[in-house]
Amino acid sequence: MTSFYSIRNTRLDALCDGVFSIVLTLLVLELKLPEGSTPQDLAEVITELKHLLPSLYSYLISFFVIASYWELHHKLTAEFLSCTPELAKKTFKFLLCISLIPFSSLMQLRYGDTFIGFSIYCFNLAICGVTMLNIWFYVKNNLAILVAEESEKLWPFFSRKLLIITLIFLLGSLLSFYNLKWAHNVCLLFFIVAPIHNLFEKIYSYWEEV
Repeated sequence: MTSFYSIRNTRLDALCDGVFSIVLTLLVLELKLPEGSTPQDLAEVITELKHLLPSLYSYLISFFVIASYWELHHKLTAEFLSCTPELAKKTFKFLLCISLIPFSSLMQLRYGDTFIGFSIYCFNLAICGVTMLNIWFYVKNNLAILVAEESEKLWPFFSRKLLIITLIFLLGSLLSFYNLKWAHNVCLLFFIVAPIHNLFEKIYSYWEEV
């Protein structure tokens, strides 16, 4: 039987929350007002703000995707009784991908009109989901680190939402090589599919309690 030492969940959770907060902070720093402009009326202000639309597009997608990953990771780690070194390694791989989002977001902002910039951005968002799925599979195959077996009933919703997010941006990354406009539209599906999935999850939880 393989022996392993246990890591306190609080330390891993604190590290994850710290990485997520820093990444979100770095994202918002890219929202900069146009330099050297002095608009004189509302029309000119609106015209200047239109230059921020690409930045807002990148920021909003990145923000809500990161928020979704944080929520899913929090739901998963909330069930942990302990944390193994292997689980910590897999979590670090996930955090590595999360920490690269500000860089790939900047690439999308500067080179988003080319397939390579948008493809790298979407691939980064997708690989975050892949590394979290890796955590999920490890946890699923090591039930001893879960608090209670009844938590398994949440797994179908957890894995389904995670898979949806991953597939959306993986498809966006692949489509960018063929048609950049289609790739952008596919990524925008995230704002439609994710809320619908959350609604179904709430309905399911309600009927479970009744």
